[in-house]
Amino acid sequence: MASSAKTQVKEGVATKVRRWLRRLFVAGIVATALGIAAGAIGFKSLESRLPDVFSFAAYQDLAVENSRVYASGGELIARFGGQLRTVVPMERIPATVRFAVVCAEDAAFYHHPGLDLLGIARALWVDISQGRYAQGASTITQQFAKTRFLSSEKKLVRKLKELVLARKLEQKVSKDDILAMYMNEIYFGDGRYGVEAASRYFFGKPVSEVNVAEAALLAGVVNSPARFSPYRHPKRALGRRRYVLRQMERRGYISAADMKRADAQPLPKKGHEERVIRAPWVVAAVRRQATARVGRQALRNEGLRIEVAMDITAQRAAEAAVTTGLHQLDLRYKTRNPVRKLSGAASMARAGARLKKRRKGRRAPMGRPITGVVRSFDPDLGTYSIDLGGERGTLHRSTLRRFHGEDGKPPSFRRGDVIRVSIRARTPKETLLSPELGPQAALVAIDPKTRLIRALVGGDDPALHPFHRAIMARRQPGSTFKTFVYGAAIEAGMATPDTRVTDEKRTYRSHGRPWTPRNYTGRWDAKPHSLRDALARSINSIAVEMARRVGPDAVADFAKRCGIASTLRPDLPLALGASGVTPIELANAYATIAANGMFAEPILITRIIDRRGKERFRAKTELTRVIPANVAHALSDMLGEVVRRGSARKAKVGRPVAGKTGTTNRARDAWFVGFSPRLAAAVWVGWDDRKPMPKGSGGKLALPIWADFMRAALDRVPVAPLPRLPHVLGTPRAPPIPLDEDPEEGAASLVDELAEQVEAGLLLDLP
Repeated sequence: MASSAKTQVKEGVATKVRRWLRRLFVAGIVATALGIAAGAIGFKSLESRLPDVFSFAAYQDLAVENSRVYASGGELIARFGGQLRTVVPMERIPATVRFAVVCAEDAAFYHHPGLDLLGIARALWVDISQGRYAQGASTITQQFAKTRFLSSEKKLVRKLKELVLARKLEQKVSKDDILAMYMNEIYFGDGRYGVEAASRYFFGKPVSEVNVAEAALLAGVVNSPARFSPYRHPKRALGRRRYVLRQMERRGYISAADMKRADAQPLPKKGHEERVIRAPWVVAAVRRQATARVGRQALRNEGLRIEVAMDITAQRAAEAAVTTGLHQLDLRYKTRNPVRKLSGAASMARAGARLKKRRKGRRAPMGRPITGVVRSFDPDLGTYSIDLGGERGTLHRSTLRRFHGEDGKPPSFRRGDVIRVSIRARTPKETLLSPELGPQAALVAIDPKTRLIRALVGGDDPALHPFHRAIMARRQPGSTFKTFVYGAAIEAGMATPDTRVTDEKRTYRSHGRPWTPRNYTGRWDAKPHSLRDALARSINSIAVEMARRVGPDAVADFAKRCGIASTLRPDLPLALGASGVTPIELANAYATIAANGMFAEPILITRIIDRRGKERFRAKTELTRVIPANVAHALSDMLGEVVRRGSARKAKVGRPVAGKTGTTNRARDAWFVGFSPRLAAAVWVGWDDRKPMPKGSGGKLALPIWADFMRAALDRVPVAPLPRLPHVLGTPRAPPIPLDEDPEEGAASLVDELAEQVEAGLLLDLP
């Protein structure tokens, strides 16, 4: 009985155990199912939030690649964007490079499904045992997924995303495409991304030409570009290259003899930097135009090839001429000297208070010339502390290099010196200043037949004064505008170059009050002069009278057809240049005359090509007749007379040229605009805030820059004649103008007053 009871108890326990085991089994199955379901849901949820994967063709369109700018001769002048990368397809990557990368980074790449599960488990064990992220196990697919789509932060969620995306890539993209994208994406150090950019940097040749040793070095650098750089750590680089070569030999990609030969090859000694020829003013204009045409992101990231019209020889000549010309102006106006000197703490305090009052509680504006008082100089840092009135600024002595003396040293200022500066940047720590000690200059050169912009200079130094005066500054053109007055009169049939008009005192009504234009002498000779002679001598009274006869509207219309796009006020002072224009407009308008009356828009960017070789933009020279050829010939002959015997005789450059000086009242603006049949150029000189230039004129300040430029730019260009017209028989030729006379001085006071109104707000059209 007792044994029977014991048996029943045992059977009951066994039954309970079996019941609990069944329950645990069922619970395990349910938990597993729920886990699988949760994992599947989580996977799908994670997958839905990840970016779409794509083919190599799509990657080629989306990869970040910097754009490049090339001059007309094929010279590289700029790169836009931070990543130096050139995407190349798999067929342009040698098998040795592919084998080397696979051996170095993921030997089982062609055999696994995108994930190395054993490697992941091994790395996970090491990380757990050491309590930190100590070892990785990423396949090439995972590395590309992380580099292209994810961040590099070491977090579990990022790792899960990487695993999911790697599987997604393997399901939708071929192994070769994944490898090709990986080799174009990875970083090789020194700002180079992808095997093509790295090969050109390390070896000076495309990746398609590398040998076994070079392929192994490229593959070895990938693991850690900083640690295995052949320039900074050559011993480590050699060791890493040897490791890759051994892996390649071990897996049968190369023979033992190949490995030995490759291992004996020396490392590259220095990087092969692609030479970039500096042309900052051209690049600034190209950036502006290209951004408007393709957008900022495309310019920085889409690997565009931007071809521009700039000629290297002409650009260098322009920069040299402007630099030399400004240095001569600095000597002429003694710009090294301060505006004035203050002595004593009291006078400096009063000056600071006056500056602060003038600011009216506001900070000084960016980029505009202002005055400041030197407070101190730090010889260790080479910086001046400048009181701007309620604000302190820092002026680095290195920014004064333009104003060097005969000893080549920049000027040295003392405490209490009042100098002109401008604010170029504000940071939380300091306000950085640029010197405004001397005037600025701009130069534009255009081919009249094609309207290609061959040279462009917008000031002394774009790093210190980025405002591009050549294309943005609207300044009064002075007597250069008389050309359009006489052109309008000749076109209307009211005159010829030899029509004679008396130089006499005349009073007109302008802006509701009387106005009497004056000549440079302040007198009128009461003699008749041909229009040819009036232009050569720059006689104001005759230019204004012809504007009255033909009408200011006709003058403005003629100028606009030639190429002046700025707003022109159609009144009589327009004859003396009372409306602001930009240097590029004036250069193009004179190019229209040089092109026998054919107009076209000036062209800087000639072509934009994407990385697949497809044209995104191509400029076309669309010449349109805007003035009759006989009128253009007449103006060319008259402007040639200005150079042959008139106010621009210093413009003779050993070949036929024509042109016109221009000076506004008190020489606030000085111009020379001229052309040969092959090149038209405009030069402007002046202060950004219209400060007068004493005893200055277009002939003295702008013409020397123009002449220096044209001599150098046209040095190897064949000589071509300018149009010449026969003079009226019996017309006496006027004698040359004495070179010590300046027909630009003493323009009418009303023009100066209009300058204050018309130019207000237009001088510094800062972006």
